[in-house]
Amino acid sequence: MSSFTNVSEADIGTTPVTLYTASQKTVLIGCNMSNTINQITPVSLILNDGVNDIYVKKNFRIEAGFSDEVLKGNKIVLKVGDSIKAVAGIASSVDIVLSLLTGVN
Repeated sequence: MSSFTNVSEADIGTTPVTLYTASQKTVLIGCNMSNTINQITPVSLILNDGVNDIYVKKNFRIEAGFSDEVLKGNKIVLKVGDSIKAVAGIASSVDIVLSLLTGVN
């Protein structure tokens, strides 16, 4: 049975963080990134297919104190073992919320 869920991570910085790894077929339906510091911060969202890192957004610049929905209506299908990672250009500078639909047939 399919279900909606959110996954969040606070204070993402210069070390890549795995936000979610699919244990079943999943659709990434939203990704909100918030800059929590007082300067422009570049942030990258990465899909890993088990072997390769593929940039969904690379060095996406978020203004100081602002947030942005980076998928803007697009969706990404994740197969079992795919993961979503994020990394920012400045330590402890970005919060991210992923909206997911899990258990998709």
